[in-house]
Amino acid sequence: MLNRLIYLLPLCILTALQGDTLEVCHEGCAYKNIQLAINAANDGDQINVGPGYFKGGINTLGKAITISGTSYSDGGATYIDANYEGPGITCNSGETWDTQMYRLRVINGVGYKGGGAFISNSSPYIAACTFSHCKAMYGGGMYIEGGHPLIASFFKYNKAEQAGGGIYAHGGAEIEMLYTSIRNCSAEVGGGMFLSDTKVNLEYAEIKLNNALYSGGGIYAFESDINLKESDFYKNFGYRGGGIYGSECTLIETGSKFSDNGAEYLGGGFYFEYSTMTMDGTSFVHNKATQGGGLFVSHGTLQMTHCGMVLNGAYIGGGAVINADLAELSACAFSQNKSHANGAGLLSAGEQVLIDGCMFTQNNAQTTAGAIFYGGPSSTEVTNSIFCANTPNNFDGQEVATLSYDDGTTFMESCPECPGDVDGDGDIDMDDLIALLESIGATGAHPADVDGNGIVDYDDLVELAKSLGGSC
Repeated sequence: MLNRLIYLLPLCILTALQGDTLEVCHEGCAYKNIQLAINAANDGDQINVGPGYFKGGINTLGKAITISGTSYSDGGATYIDANYEGPGITCNSGETWDTQMYRLRVINGVGYKGGGAFISNSSPYIAACTFSHCKAMYGGGMYIEGGHPLIASFFKYNKAEQAGGGIYAHGGAEIEMLYTSIRNCSAEVGGGMFLSDTKVNLEYAEIKLNNALYSGGGIYAFESDINLKESDFYKNFGYRGGGIYGSECTLIETGSKFSDNGAEYLGGGFYFEYSTMTMDGTSFVHNKATQGGGLFVSHGTLQMTHCGMVLNGAYIGGGAVINADLAELSACAFSQNKSHANGAGLLSAGEQVLIDGCMFTQNNAQTTAGAIFYGGPSSTEVTNSIFCANTPNNFDGQEVATLSYDDGTTFMESCPECPGDVDGDGDIDMDDLIALLESIGATGAHPADVDGNGIVDYDDLVELAKSLGGSC
């Protein structure tokens, strides 16, 4: 689905200037070399490149031109084979979004900065392109300094010796990234992406199977602003921050999923420190670390709403370790997380942690504090929340810390045994089916989350259908 959307983007987002059309192919065209066609092109021209392998990288020379390759459905893909002689694409002459590239497959690019592409103080639009098997010291797939590029492309099997296996961005860059896939990339830090002094708008992305020797398997961010929406972080690994590592950042996140990520030390799903974080509808499923299986937050502020922490694991803080200056958790679900000790659901060590309307269900610690361990010095306040079947106990903590809960908080030895009764009337019928369909996409503690994984989706519909016609 992601591939299809990326290939449609050129048709629906931007319209290039109208000019002449230059054809590039191996036989029967005016040009056999892409760079020679660029040299001859004027602003507004279209360069159509046929299928096959074209040796040597290209430089767009600041021209407002469109370069379009072909796909396999057109009879074969267009490859720019940089032949290990330099970057595959260079944009360093003030290019704008009127410099557009589509359906180009860049391979074998190398460079100190940027193996697949080198972008400096320029803002090209690159959609439905693929950057693979490229290498650099910084930015194996792409290096960006400054500018405001728009990227909607694929990055895979790229490597950086230092930082940014897929992409390296810094120097005040402002990046729009839509429907981008970064996978199987590696570096010492920032296996998928490295961001420093960068603003990035990352929507509907796939960040998968990337690896960092140190921090940030999926993304490493320092002093950067990250707007993250409905993206998928899967099986990324690093020493700290399997999915994301962030320091002194601002994060605004909506509806993304962190699953099966791992950290050798802190924050399987993500690790943030000294940052400002706002999250809504985020799910953390089956992530692992030594501390903070789902997430680890150190200092800064955190707001989490409608979030799900399910089936994560760690030695301490199976679901999360929160050591923020202020953390506010609302309508979140902590379910079936595991730890050896100190909070299978949550290790709360922040200066002030406020928990309202959350569910802690079936979390298991081998030694103590199935739901919440409160470490000090900290203050944890719980209101209007539900605790059930957490083992061996709900709470434990240190004398220097405090935990309080109000009369609206409910404790049960076992969890309700009627999954599928969404409207709570005791019957599982068409009213429940309709209510579930209206709740698709909801996250956190929600009665339509039949399978208890923190998100209402079509798997819940299947589970409800199994019980349709029953009663509680």
